[in-house]
Amino acid sequence: MAYMALDGQSNAYAPPSGASLSGERRVEPRRAYGFAGYPAQRRPVPSDERRMRRIGPLRDAEGKDPSLAVLTAHALERIEAATGSAALDRFWNTTGQGAQPLNRFLPGGQLWDNTLRAAAAARDLVGRQGRSLQPGAYVFVQGEGGPQNASYEPTLRRFLREMRRALQQALNADQPPPAVLVQINEAQNRGDHSWAARAQYRVAKDMPGVFLACPMYFSALHDSSHTTLDGRLMLSEMLADSLSTLRRTGEWQPLWPVSVQRSGPLITVQFHAPHGGPLAWDTDLVRPAADYGFQFTDGSHSPPGIRSVSLTAAHEVTVTLSASPSGPTPLLRYAWLNDLHDDGWPGGRGQLMIETDQPSAYAARGSRVPPRIRHYCVRFEEACA
Repeated sequence: MAYMALDGQSNAYAPPSGASLSGERRVEPRRAYGFAGYPAQRRPVPSDERRMRRIGPLRDAEGKDPSLAVLTAHALERIEAATGSAALDRFWNTTGQGAQPLNRFLPGGQLWDNTLRAAAAARDLVGRQGRSLQPGAYVFVQGEGGPQNASYEPTLRRFLREMRRALQQALNADQPPPAVLVQINEAQNRGDHSWAARAQYRVAKDMPGVFLACPMYFSALHDSSHTTLDGRLMLSEMLADSLSTLRRTGEWQPLWPVSVQRSGPLITVQFHAPHGGPLAWDTDLVRPAADYGFQFTDGSHSPPGIRSVSLTAAHEVTVTLSASPSGPTPLLRYAWLNDLHDDGWPGGRGQLMIETDQPSAYAARGSRVPPRIRHYCVRFEEACA
């Protein structure tokens, strides 16, 4: 059995979306388990150990917003069945607390203790059944609450390194779990530099054992930072696809740039595309963004504007500037200024995506999501001197 830990702010469990799945649309994964004393949605802080003494099927409370854990577990089982992966039992647990800054998750705090106490309790429960519990993944959905400054990146690196090690010890495992990040939508007016998105991108690029699943800008907002229910359904399938690929291959890369080259006013960007799919523009779901979400700055008072953005090959985008830049720090950004909102949508959004061959588990159940799973380009900032 694999242990799947979800942690972070309210988007990690079941924030209000104004809707629920009921009747035929309600999902109940078949090989997903959790603590019988808890529904899959939210945990109290601190956790109640009396409610962590029995194993039961992973289920949401009736009539409540569906949890990311249940939705992801269901989507993951559907993907693995379609791709021929061996069936796997999983124990899911969700911890965290809404609106908490990153330093509240560090060692010595209540949120840290909740996560490790649950892992140890799950290990003991599964062990009493004569089974072993191995690390599956640690999914961390945080960033809305900052801190929105340059300290976010080193703090995130320290936190992930120590959390992975601590979970390995709590599970008595040979290896730590992979850490899987989601680029959350930052709350309105929490800053203007996209510190969390920048840090998550950089950490996933160069830190072993850490992976970036996807962004969250592809959905309208229910409030200041939470997606609609349809957005959470899409998020769960993107997350499930990354988890399935990680299990199968040991690796995962989202839709993100692998090369950024500039010659005069032309910037050519090569992308890694999950499953090899060709790049495309989303024209039917995401509210249109200026220049499809691409932005340019060079540190000068008047950087050249973007004249055009074009798909020039299966995995290539060419950005044409109005003139050659002359500033000291030319930067290409995508889906940036994450904290600004635009009439019910994240201001930091873009339209670059790929569509996979994998049918959506939720479109087939009547939800208003694309018929096949999509992956959207993560937010990024890259130098292009």
